[in-house]
Amino acid sequence: MFNKLLIQFSGNAPTETGRGLRYFDAANREQNGSSLIVALVLLVILTMLGLTSMQIAGIEERMAGNTRDRSLAFQAAEAALRDAERDVKCEKIDGKAATVSRLIGCISGMTGADDKCTDGLCCNISGLVCVEPATPVHRNTTLSLSKTPSIRYGTYTDAPLLSGIDAARQPRYLVEPFVKNSSNYYRITARGYGLNANTMVTLQEVYKE
Repeated sequence: MFNKLLIQFSGNAPTETGRGLRYFDAANREQNGSSLIVALVLLVILTMLGLTSMQIAGIEERMAGNTRDRSLAFQAAEAALRDAERDVKCEKIDGKAATVSRLIGCISGMTGADDKCTDGLCCNISGLVCVEPATPVHRNTTLSLSKTPSIRYGTYTDAPLLSGIDAARQPRYLVEPFVKNSSNYYRITARGYGLNANTMVTLQEVYKE
């Protein structure tokens, strides 16, 4: 009887053990499949985050470049305003009397100014005075602030060209003289350019002699 029981135990054990292994292998495969899906989802998310970070970095770099270029154009326009003031005072950049001047000599009130802005002097003449033009000079397409009749920075003041800007893109200005309360005033319109061909800044001020 002992032998019979032993034979029955020996015969049943592999079957039960085999079923247990089959159950274990099926559950293990399901777990491995779930882990693979989770890993793929995480990989996709990380890839999207990486691409988004690269795009943001590129946008920020372009924004920083545009800001620097606009700042350069603004500083150039500011320099042109100061240069025009020296031109009105007939001074060189070192404060000495200008040695290069217009055919009319130094700027003096409305002398030499006309509606064509000859030598950078603009005047919308009405009788004996200059009146406000219908179209401001910086919007007048016939009056260029990128070439003549506008005056290039340093033309009459011996100021050296601004560094970092091509000679063809140096700032320029126009001067509109007018009289108010028996005093001479000059409205100066200056335009500066950045390194980018489309970057420009236009500034305007009224200077009293």
